[in-house]
Formats: sequence, structure tokens, C-alpha cells
Amino acid sequence: MKQLLLLVASTLISTVTFAQCDKSFECKSVKAYFVKPNDERVEIEAESSVKFEKGKITLTISIQGNEATFYSKIDETEKCEWKEAFKEGISSFKVTTDKGAVQEKSVIKLIGKEGKLKVYFGSDPDDKGGMELIVKDIREL
Repeated sequence: MKQLLLLVASTLISTVTFAQCDKSFECKSVKAYFVKPNDERVEIEAESSVKFEKGKITLTISIQGNEATFYSKIDETEKCEWKEAFKEGISSFKVTTDKGAVQEKSVIKLIGKEGKLKVYFGSDPDDKGGMELIVKDIREL
């Protein structure tokens, strides 16, 4: 009986985790940091929107009044482990980002810790630092 209950619980957790990773949603942020390779963070004034949709991630960001949009194609989902949706867990993606004339390999991570959510954008390999957005609002698309 215990084994049956464990099997059912395990299946439910797997289903909830998979459903979380398969959703389309948008994150809005009004706080951002440049993250240096030594993990030092420098706060910047920025507003952003990040849309996670099937096979792609779109970042629209405004820094000091200058707006830019970046489109990333998801090449691989490295990790998608959530204990509680958007509160505790991580999704990690290897992507190809279109930066106009240049296509760049990058990593994008959605990180939930202690009820707070952030989106991290970095190089691939992730050794050059990046940018971190602190999410204030999230909605399903």
C-alpha cells in the first residue's frame, strides 16, 4: 500500500512539474542588475518584459529610455525543476539569441527562491557575467 501511495504521489509531482515547464507566461520587472563574472551585481534602472512561449523567449527591455527587443530560440531545456510554481525551483535553457546582425549562444534561467523570482541572462559558456531581472509580476499567456 505504501508503495502504491508513493507511486501515485511521485506521478502527481512529475505531472505538476511538467505542466509548469510547458506553460506560456510573461514576467515583468522594474529592477535589474548587471552581473559581473565574479558574481558582483550592479543595479541598473530598467523596465522589462520577458515572454516564455513554446520554443522561444522574448525580452523587451528599456534602459534609461532606450528600448530594445531580443528574440531567443530555445535549443535545449537543461533543467526544469519546480517544487512550487514560480516560487521555488529553476528552469534553465540554452538558447540562440538574435542580436540583429549576430546570433549568439546564451543561457537563460528562471530562478525561484524563497518566494522571489528572477530571470538571468548570460553567455554560453556562462563565464562572462550577464544580467538579472527581479520579477515583480507574472501572468500566464
